Amino acid sequence: MAPSGLTAYGLEPPWSLGGRRAGGKIAVMVQPSPPPAGRAPEPSRRLVLGAAALLPLGLLTGCRVRLEDDAPQVPLIPTREPTEDEALILAAWRDATDLARMARALGAPGATAARLHEAHARVFDQELRDRRVPPHVRNAVGALPTGSSTSSGSSGSAGSSAATTAPTAPPVTAASLAQREAAAWGGEAVAGLGTAHERRVAMLASFATCRARLAAGLGGSVPWPAWGGTATAADAALVAAHREARFFLEVAAARTPPADRAPVAAQLDRVEAVVVRLQSRSGGTPSPSTGGGPTSSATDPTSSATDPTGSTTGPTGGATGGASPGPSLPFAVPDAAAARRLVTHALRTLELRCGAAWPDATGSPEGVVTVSRLVADALAAGAEWGVPLRAFPGLVP
Repeated sequence: MAPSGLTAYGLEPPWSLGGRRAGGKIAVMVQPSPPPAGRAPEPSRRLVLGAAALLPLGLLTGCRVRLEDDAPQVPLIPTREPTEDEALILAAWRDATDLARMARALGAPGATAARLHEAHARVFDQELRDRRVPPHVRNAVGALPTGSSTSSGSSGSAGSSAATTAPTAPPVTAASLAQREAAAWGGEAVAGLGTAHERRVAMLASFATCRARLAAGLGGSVPWPAWGGTATAADAALVAAHREARFFLEVAAARTPPADRAPVAAQLDRVEAVVVRLQSRSGGTPSPSTGGGPTSSATDPTSSATDPTGSTTGPTGGATGGASPGPSLPFAVPDAAAARRLVTHALRTLELRCGAAWPDATGSPEGVVTVSRLVADALAAGAEWGVPLRAFPGLVP
């Protein structure tokens, strides 16, 4: 018998042709249907709102919106305010880059000035970077110092440079460079130093003092203001520094043979003259706590300058004899060679001790000039004894 349609599909009929129900079970094979296609995930409402809020910010960022210093005030957006002493530091950086360019153009006579001014430019450039001074402020044409002509590549070590170039700059000579260096002590420049704050007055005045020494080295003269008759807040520290130098020079003079003593005696006379000048305008001798030091060796029999044994210093440099409570020698001075070392130590120490008084002169043009002039004098004296000029004299390296 041919299979029925049910058996053709794998189903056994539950009955037989005779009318009986078949005892077998129905086996049904069901083909599983494919799952319905899933719907694409939709973004949440929170995600949509967040993207909408960030869209305006992205548009502004892409447009690189920048407010200029002279832009009108925009509500809720603060304008940039210049940082402390920013104008003075900008002027110093521009001067340093321009002077470095001039010194390089001069050749060998300007080699020292070029090296020192490149160091100045690096320091001032980093100062401006730390303050986040924008380039358009640094390169403002109207802010360039008078007579400067800074080229766009004036100092590779400066990091960046002013964007103005003088089209017809005259050739650089030693006289023209010396004149530019000496301009650091013109009336307007001195007034600017008098406005510097305590944290920057030493750096700015040290830069100007270095320029004074470079001008003198190039044969120029520095227009130092006349000595004032009024005491400044820095005078006590300056007197103490010179009295310490006088002590060292007295010892050096005593250890130097008479035939070679004239250069030491000249320095001793110069230092003594400064002490007299400062004390006369301050109205008296500073107290031992502020400016004390040994008395002159001519009147003090216990002074180290009259002690032929050199026993004023112990193994550690401390005082072991003598009634004066003044400064101790940095090392033993038994002969002329040690005496020469003591002279260079005295002049280098005098430079640093005077430079440490710059913060005391904050806000006083006369005080800044007094300290700077005495630092410059110590530098000039040190040059005669082989003390090199540093980029920032008077400051601890």
